[in-house]
Amino acid sequence: MGPTARRRLGRFAELVALCGLTVAQPVLSTFGDNATDLVFRRTTGTDLFVFTSLVVLVPPLVLWAAESAIDLIDPHWGSVVHHSLVGLLIGLFVLQLVKDFTSVSGIALLTVGAVAALAGVFLRARSADRLGTGLRYLAIAPILFAANFLFLSPASGLVFADGTADAAQLDMTTPTDIVLLVFDELPTRSLLDENNEVDAELWPAFAELADQSTWYRNATSISPTTPTAVPALLTGRLPPEAGEGDEVLPLLADHPQNVFTLFGGTHDVHAHESVTQLCPAALCTTETGGTVGSLIDDARDVWWRFSSADEPTEEVIDFQPRQSDPTADEKIDAWLDGIEPDDPDRPQLAVLHALWPHQPWWRTPDGRRYDAPIVAEGLGAEYSWADDTARLAGQQRHLMQLQFTDRQLANIMATLRERDRWDNALVIVTADHGVSFQANDPIRGLGTANDDAVAWVPFFVKEPGQTTGTIDERPTTTLDVVPTMVAGVGAESPWPLDGEPVGQPRTEEERLFSDWSLNTREPDQGRFATIDGAAGYRALLDADPVVAAGPDPGLRLYQWGAYGGLVGRPLRDFAIAEPSAFTIAVEHADELASYDPDQDQLPVYVSGLVAPQEPTDFAVAVNGTVAMWGQSKQKDDTHRFWATVVPDTVRPGSNDLEIFQIVPHSCPVDSDVSQCLTLRPVALTAAPDEEA
Repeated sequence: MGPTARRRLGRFAELVALCGLTVAQPVLSTFGDNATDLVFRRTTGTDLFVFTSLVVLVPPLVLWAAESAIDLIDPHWGSVVHHSLVGLLIGLFVLQLVKDFTSVSGIALLTVGAVAALAGVFLRARSADRLGTGLRYLAIAPILFAANFLFLSPASGLVFADGTADAAQLDMTTPTDIVLLVFDELPTRSLLDENNEVDAELWPAFAELADQSTWYRNATSISPTTPTAVPALLTGRLPPEAGEGDEVLPLLADHPQNVFTLFGGTHDVHAHESVTQLCPAALCTTETGGTVGSLIDDARDVWWRFSSADEPTEEVIDFQPRQSDPTADEKIDAWLDGIEPDDPDRPQLAVLHALWPHQPWWRTPDGRRYDAPIVAEGLGAEYSWADDTARLAGQQRHLMQLQFTDRQLANIMATLRERDRWDNALVIVTADHGVSFQANDPIRGLGTANDDAVAWVPFFVKEPGQTTGTIDERPTTTLDVVPTMVAGVGAESPWPLDGEPVGQPRTEEERLFSDWSLNTREPDQGRFATIDGAAGYRALLDADPVVAAGPDPGLRLYQWGAYGGLVGRPLRDFAIAEPSAFTIAVEHADELASYDPDQDQLPVYVSGLVAPQEPTDFAVAVNGTVAMWGQSKQKDDTHRFWATVVPDTVRPGSNDLEIFQIVPHSCPVDSDVSQCLTLRPVALTAAPDEEA
């Protein structure tokens, strides 16, 4: 090898080392710490090898190719470019370190990075032998980063997963079909009416289910996060204590004794897992692989968050929204298509984990999609609701999607009946965890007053041939799902379970709830926080219904809060005063102004920037009818207003949008709401990035 080739190869090694420090290390360490997201994406070991190779090799190869092309033309300028690239990468590395370990940001951070970059250029030009040689030795670093990610980080579970496990052979005395439906992020509270029964007007399918099953109303989950809650549900075992497997993934390799391997030897298994991968490949067909493109997209985001001068955040990238599926209805339809008519010779185990009504809340009650932020507005930095108005607005969207979930349940039940897989089957319908709409408490963790919303979940058990519903108030947990299945076929589990069959005598005690980053309550038993089961259940039953009764079923989800009585009423019922001093720059106003029903999305989410910046109540009218109200909120350096309007107020073609400031005034008790306030028109403009 000639001196020129050695020089260029040495420069490539220097770029490999520096790109390893500034690109590969932050990206791979972040993805390694979010391995459950990789499971949800159905990432394979091959995907990870390809992704890792691209992250480690592509950045230095691109830079090296550029400088080599210049070096071929003029070696002097090739050296200048190389020194500049080395300095730039050194400056970027220093910027990342300072951002990671200090609170410096903005211009000050850029200044530190620029000074470090200039120093790097000077040192590389003046001390080529020392700095260059050191960097070339450091080229081993990205290889070590890659090896750590692939073989030592939590992501290594995907690299070595082979999708195999031995199936048990149960000795069944009463073989039967089993149907398990697991919904996601569904609290019992959302279903209850004023009598603490399922509100049949809002949730007719859940009410029908309750009318022909045993509803274990005092049932709790064991974790607020799906990758922990669902494996526990599907195995009947508590998640491991701290120190015994903190990096356990929702994979078959980490949970080989589960409902699929338990019944795989006696039942035909038909399953769809939305997040977990516990079913052996021999029993379930699951699409995997092909995720490299999405991983690269997120890798760019991760790298930018490390390398920009923006304020450092607690989490480099939030992968949690990925544990959701805006197309979950399509997954349900595909699962239903695979349900075969009853086969008397061999029972079926049908398992569906559907990500409804989980965030993002993007569906109207009839299933039409609307556009809104993936993380609901009104959630603060701690992922908790800032105030009552914000949490009620979020709860409305949750309930809208829950109504669509109810329609999905009706479709599932009808299809199972059509194929003779319902009447004589053991059917269990539950959820992995709840969701909280308590102001100042975390939406998905234990706070001060939200146990009943986060932990208590629906748990319905329809025995074969059961047609009459009943409510059972014995304490139950989702760990009891698998033991109930085993008991239902008249068998005994070949391995120990932490749960027990429902319906057995029980006494109330403290409930265990797994710790998570969103909990504000400290764990007091290993990785678990304890919940007072009796107090939590009492709070559930004593609370007012989430949705108040009303004369118009179609408006009940929208007539909430102080001005809910305005919704659904024509503007002519109200006194309209002189225009207010407020201006709202409305986002996506053109979609409402010209709505095409053949479009994918219904423009029901009205949002914009408000000036002047002060909390104010506003009413939104669509086509002359008050369609929602809300209160503007401060968000960083902007002041925002948002509201999800009644879908039926939007019509094909042109829609007239008006927003009014609500000005209350005193009036006699029992007066009509229209007599107790004045509406002042607000000037509407287009949002800054949407102006022509």
